[in-house]
Amino acid sequence: MNTLFVLFLSLTALKFFVEMTLGRLNKSSYENPVKQKEAQKKLGLDSDSFKKTLAYTKDKSSFGSVSEIINLILLFGFIYFGGFTLLEQKAADLASSYNFINSSIMEGLFFFLLFFVLTSFVSIPFSYYSTFNIEEKYGFNKQTPKSFFLDLIKSTVLGLILGGLLIG
Repeated sequence: MNTLFVLFLSLTALKFFVEMTLGRLNKSSYENPVKQKEAQKKLGLDSDSFKKTLAYTKDKSSFGSVSEIINLILLFGFIYFGGFTLLEQKAADLASSYNFINSSIMEGLFFFLLFFVLTSFVSIPFSYYSTFNIEEKYGFNKQTPKSFFLDLIKSTVLGLILGGLLIG
């Protein structure tokens, strides 16, 4: 197995376990009644506002943990079933079909473009749920589905332009 591949998998797993550990530590901290009273006093919140803030934090944290687990499973599944090889082949096909002079650079650009599009599609349901279920539940969402998708399109176009400039 390729050394860089093993390093990538190891660092990805390490990142996941560190984030899960930090999430558990944060949870134990914000569920501690003594620390809750300190935080409520420090923030100057009344009891109802603090309870709402605490419930929102719990929901966001739980959803974040679930989405991290799903993303890790999807990434490892993508790797196991040869997703990167398929992306590399598609990028090479695109670069050669357009007859670019320096096709290796274009192949790299197409690879990152395809990976960016794929990861963006995977993240849309998580972002949508977070915005329109969790944020809305606590009255923090002021977005409409139309503005959500328009913002998504704008950020995607901007990311493609800036990413293309940086990678190229």
